[in-house]
Amino acid sequence: HDLGCQQLPCLARPKQSRPQVKGTNWSPTWKAKVEELSLRGMTLRSLLHFYQTEVPARPDWRYVAKDHKTRDVVRRVIIPLTSREECSYVTSALNSDCSRRAQVMVTHSWGNSFNDLLAAVVSDAFGECSFRMAAQLLEDDCFFLSEILSKSSRLDDTYWICAFAVNQHSSICHSNLYDRDPCTHELH
Repeated sequence: HDLGCQQLPCLARPKQSRPQVKGTNWSPTWKAKVEELSLRGMTLRSLLHFYQTEVPARPDWRYVAKDHKTRDVVRRVIIPLTSREECSYVTSALNSDCSRRAQVMVTHSWGNSFNDLLAAVVSDAFGECSFRMAAQLLEDDCFFLSEILSKSSRLDDTYWICAFAVNQHSSICHSNLYDRDPCTHELH
């Protein structure tokens, strides 16, 4: 039967200790890379700056929030912007807040809407469980949204998002056999 908005009782689970990782013999190089990547968080301020400034400034591309996916933004904005330095966006000179240890790791699909990805991050900062309002504000009045986040002291909240944290030039940059822009159908 339909429970509507009724609260469901929490099921008490016995407290379990963390499993011990046995036999891990990670090399110093591996440990150093993991530590380096963990410090590639990006502030909400930098994410909104990217969305408000960098995305619309691409001379050969027009972002359409309802159509473009994260992969489109990576290929059309992040890779071209970081091509001179050949680094991640977070570690580039474009990220004015510099990289930081992330408070939240964001998992997502590159095939989903980039606008929804940012809206989910904004909603997390607000403590909201739905990102509908944030998605609409990103499209309609991003400046107002930034003001609300500023007054709420949330602009320094830091997120780890692979599209920004990973150096795309050492992973996907030189190979694209299938990704096409959903509006122009051009190969990225």
